[in-house]
Amino acid sequence: MQNIALLNREKVATLLTSFGSGMKTPLTYIHPTRYKQHNPLIADGLQGLKLYLKDIPRHIIVRVLRLMEDGPFVFAHVEYHFPIPMAGFHIFRFEDGLIVEHWDNAQPLLPLVSGRSSITSGTVLITDRDKTDENKDLVKAFMEDLLSEGNIKKLGDYFPEQGCINHSAVSAGKTSQTKWEKHGIRYDKMHRILGEGNFVLTISEGHLKGAPSAFYDLFRVANGKIAEHWDIIEEIIGIENHKNTNGKF
Repeated sequence: MQNIALLNREKVATLLTSFGSGMKTPLTYIHPTRYKQHNPLIADGLQGLKLYLKDIPRHIIVRVLRLMEDGPFVFAHVEYHFPIPMAGFHIFRFEDGLIVEHWDNAQPLLPLVSGRSSITSGTVLITDRDKTDENKDLVKAFMEDLLSEGNIKKLGDYFPEQGCINHSAVSAGKTSQTKWEKHGIRYDKMHRILGEGNFVLTISEGHLKGAPSAFYDLFRVANGKIAEHWDIIEEIIGIENHKNTNGKF
């Protein structure tokens, strides 16, 4: 009955904030036999997740900063506060009210430096739900131009005149297309695009300074322009170290 009563996004928020608490109920939101894990450091299935959670410190605090939903997918932007503070994205796919698939990406939560924002700060309010498809199309076009080296000069067309507020750890602050070119970033393929209202998340693979990496980019769209950007970039470990065979994407 509890699984039916809660919305999918509520289940995700409860599950994430329960990590390290030892609570058992949130694990009932996961399908007992069909859960597919894409985090290469966690074994497949519900049992693999349970084994992983046993090693998480009990004093961990997970803050869900942004929580969005697109069809069967719920995606969250989070901070983890434990010995090494981290920031990350989680994506959960639901079937019949239960989680059947999970992807994520994480990186260290850098300390605040004078003159720059946190990699997780900024707008949290979801608006313009009636423009979800329009905003996803805009971000898709932006990413397609980013993937095409011949169109790199067009990227500035997607930003407002005052620039995009960029919370990236690689290059924070107000930005235009020039900052996207200078930090050893190469996008090779976009795997998925999700959105709700003014927020759109893309999941891509590529390279950061030569290392194979997963890129999760969250964009806030306002008035037909990309007004704000967050990202989480994680190096993809060698397949010989994967604890499941499902792949990062």
